[in-house]
Amino acid sequence: MFKHRYPCPEVIVDAKAVDRPTMDVLASQVRDFLQTMPIRTHPEITAWEFFTAGVALYDFFTRLRCHDPAARFEEFLSYPLAALRQFRDENLEPLVEQLLVGLDRIAATASTVNGRLVWAYADSIVLPRDKKLLRITIFSAEPVVKHFMIDGHTRPAYRVGGPYQEPTVAWVNWAEADVRLGGGTGQYPVYVQSHAIERLHERVPFPWTWDVHDAMFTSLLNPVVCDRRPGEVLIEYRYNGYRLGYFVARLVENEVVVTTFLFLTMQGTPEAKRLRDKLKLRRPDIEHLRLDEITTYCLTDLHADPELVAIFKECGCGHLLDLLTPEARAQVPTGFSREVRRYLGLHQ
Repeated sequence: MFKHRYPCPEVIVDAKAVDRPTMDVLASQVRDFLQTMPIRTHPEITAWEFFTAGVALYDFFTRLRCHDPAARFEEFLSYPLAALRQFRDENLEPLVEQLLVGLDRIAATASTVNGRLVWAYADSIVLPRDKKLLRITIFSAEPVVKHFMIDGHTRPAYRVGGPYQEPTVAWVNWAEADVRLGGGTGQYPVYVQSHAIERLHERVPFPWTWDVHDAMFTSLLNPVVCDRRPGEVLIEYRYNGYRLGYFVARLVENEVVVTTFLFLTMQGTPEAKRLRDKLKLRRPDIEHLRLDEITTYCLTDLHADPELVAIFKECGCGHLLDLLTPEARAQVPTGFSREVRRYLGLHQ
C-alpha cells in the first residue's frame, strides 16, 4: 500500500512575497501545524497522515473494480468502503475547517494592515495517476495606502484586509444598505488611520498584539453598527466574542475611513451614556475611577461585589468582568471595589 500513498503536503512561499525570511518561518510553522494537528480517530492520526495515507486509502478502495459475475468481490469491498466513508464523513469537513482556521491564525501572527499583509491558501493538486497533493501557499504584500482630507488635513489611511480562507487578500468593503452613511446603494472600501490602530493597542493592551490586530480585521469584515452620530457610525470591536469598544468610521470621498478607537466606556459610547443615566457618572468621574480602562475590570476586585457586578451588567459592560479566569481572579488585590462603592455613595 505504501506506493499508493499520496505525496506529503507541500508548503511553499509565493515568489512575489515580501519579507521572504519571515514568510519562510511561517511556512515552517504551517508544516509543524499539519504534523501535530490531531484527528480524533482510534488510534489518533495527524492531518499530515490523513492527507498522505487516509485520503489515498479511501481513493484506492473506491477505484477498485472486479468483473465478478457473482459480485462477491464487490460485497467484500462494501465493508471497508462503508467504514472509510463514515471516517470521511465524520472527519473531512471539520478537518478542513480546522485547517483553514489554523492557516488564517498563523498568517495573522505576521499580518498588519499598516505594515505587511499576509495570507495563506490551501489547494488540492491532481498529479499524474490521479494522485493528490495538498499544496499550501504563503503570500504577502505591501499595504495599500491612500491619503484623505479629514478635518482640513491630509491624512494617510490603510486599506483594511487580511487572511480569510481566500487565494487573495480579503479586502473589507461595506454595503451602504448595512451602514447607511451616504444614502447611496453601493459598496465602500474601508480604510483605517494609524491613529485608530495606535489607540486600539493602547486601550486594549494585551501582550498578544497580533490577536488584537486580527480582531480589528474580523470586526470590520463583519461590521455591527451600534450607534450613529452626525456623519459617523460606531462599529463594535469584538475580541474572542467580547465587545471591548468601538471604531469610529466616517464616509470620505465615497470611501469609509476609521478615524479612532474608543474603549467600551469612554465618552461617546452607549455604555458611557448608561453609566451617566444610572449612576450620574460623567467623563471626569469615569476617568477618576479608571472605568474607561480595561485593566480596571481585569486586575481589580470589582468582580467580587455582586451589587457592582449587577450595575455594570445593566449598563452593558458587565462582561468585562468575565475576561479573567477564576484562577487569575484569585490573584488580584482587594480594596478597589470598596473605593468605588464609597465614591458612588453605596452602602457597605
